[in-house]
Amino acid sequence: MNVLICDDDASTRFVLKRILAQNLGWSVAESGDGVDALAQLSRRRFDLLLLDLEMPAFSGFEVLEVLRSSDALKDLPVVVVSQERRREIILRLREQHIAGYLLKPIRAEQVADRLAALKLKARGFSGNRSDISSLHVSPETPAILAEGNLDYRHFFCVEAERHGPVRVADSAASALAQFRKSPVDVVFVGSKLGVMNAEMLVRKLRETSTDRPVRIVGIVDNEKAKKDAAKTGFDDVMLRSFVPTVFTTEFRKFTRPSGPVAALTQLLPEFGNAAVSSVHQVFGMMLGSEVEAVTDPIEITVALQSTITMELEDRLRVGVTVHVSEAVVDEVNGILIGPEAGESDRVATTSELVNLVAGRLHAYAGENSVKSVCSLPDTAANNPYVPLADVGDTSGYTLRFQTKDSKAPFAITLGVSLIEAEAAA
Repeated sequence: MNVLICDDDASTRFVLKRILAQNLGWSVAESGDGVDALAQLSRRRFDLLLLDLEMPAFSGFEVLEVLRSSDALKDLPVVVVSQERRREIILRLREQHIAGYLLKPIRAEQVADRLAALKLKARGFSGNRSDISSLHVSPETPAILAEGNLDYRHFFCVEAERHGPVRVADSAASALAQFRKSPVDVVFVGSKLGVMNAEMLVRKLRETSTDRPVRIVGIVDNEKAKKDAAKTGFDDVMLRSFVPTVFTTEFRKFTRPSGPVAALTQLLPEFGNAAVSSVHQVFGMMLGSEVEAVTDPIEITVALQSTITMELEDRLRVGVTVHVSEAVVDEVNGILIGPEAGESDRVATTSELVNLVAGRLHAYAGENSVKSVCSLPDTAANNPYVPLADVGDTSGYTLRFQTKDSKAPFAITLGVSLIEAEAAA
């Protein structure tokens, strides 16, 4: 457990620190005023705050007010340590949802028993979530992989090192030793870790990384394990796969690509996720049933495609293209038009699909104060049909989907380019 003691009285901090360290075995940091405490809480991970009320410059009540208004720290357990006994003050503290109250002067047995009774659990990173999500693997920022399976270690490194260097550890203990010697931004935790299990490794990594955030990614075997991974304390998870395209899809979430995609990520960090959400909304609405993303490589024979070009801030051009199989467009037409739908309706329907998807992305850009100008749809039918062509990692995204009931496949590609680079060419 990582605890921050905030009290302007040095002797109180000394007594509390000794009790927590010796009686409970907890890791303790100190702060002599409320301003410094908030600064530490914003950049470090704490599971509990012991807070004095009467401090100069910034009181304990003001610290509580800031915490409870923060999305990242509103649920941080706080135990007030004070000599205050007035009923109105105690009621005011209850409104701030404190976890406990310890009266001064401090007694060792009282503190240890009361805090142990709270049954606190390690919270992982309690600072700003963006501090974690902004951490990536890149050529300048290596990662550590803890993995006991030799074959998967080799595969992981071959695939991952195209994005940045990976330091390998064949056990949790080895990974922790490497991290203590030279910390990194991202640690990937796999299986067969030796005597130390994943949960202990996560805890030790967080205890070691007290003055900087670290993004800990669990490598899991299936979707069920993905849901259970939060119990271990991972910040994120990725599916284990020996299929290069699947690995790339999973690993790309933790990389900082170069080129146009990097520029788009800086401008609109969640653009890819917004595209996935748009597809679910549009196709779910038009098909009257759910659609699902496909991570396994599947062949898609494209009968029609339609593109709308978005220009963002006069800097980036994003070609939003819907690629549909005959089965998908006929399924949509069957719902929208009925049995009388003909060949000519396919082009109109494909144009409408890309209009709706791009319209939602245009709205997403506007919500984030990014100027967006969209072209009209450019739609074409393929005769004969053509296989779907992938977009490279540095120049865009390929998002594959299928209808949940009929499993009819389709795809969205987001081709990204820099307007200045195009003009220079």
